[in-house]
Amino acid sequence: MSLSTSTHKRERLFVNPDIQGGLIIRTTIHWGVYMVAVLFTVAIWTAFSNQQASITTLAQNVFSNFAPALIAGVVLLPLFLYDQLKFSNRMVGPIYRMRREMRKLARGEGVQKLRFRDRDHWPDLADEFNRLAEVVIHTRRSLRTTEEKSEEIAAKTFANANRKQLQRHEMKLHRR
Repeated sequence: MSLSTSTHKRERLFVNPDIQGGLIIRTTIHWGVYMVAVLFTVAIWTAFSNQQASITTLAQNVFSNFAPALIAGVVLLPLFLYDQLKFSNRMVGPIYRMRREMRKLARGEGVQKLRFRDRDHWPDLADEFNRLAEVVIHTRRSLRTTEEKSEEIAAKTFANANRKQLQRHEMKLHRR
């Protein structure tokens, strides 16, 4: 296993559609629910503070009072979503890398020693994976050595058995 340096930035921010996509959808839904709640709050506040106003005037006041919040929300939503992607990438990025190395290990290919980036989550998971990978690699080597020794012993045993059988056959021929 070689040591993987992890000082460079990730190339992809969106690496796990299930988790990161789910977080983006949930954040957008939460933002939408929040904006509707603000709209209703502004509407109720405006209605109670201007009880004598007409429906048209109330609607204009609600819109004029809600417009700044709506503009701020529309401006901030992409920033929230980007931050959500960056934060979630620190969780799913290490898992993505570990899964890739696990697949290699399962196929019997060489794996890199994992070391997650400084701000990534799960730093202890990399250490545990590295220990497990070392055990798997050591076990495979031991198994290969044992198989080679078994084949060697079987070949010698087979050769000895054939030699003894040949000697018996020659002795039978010689007696006749």
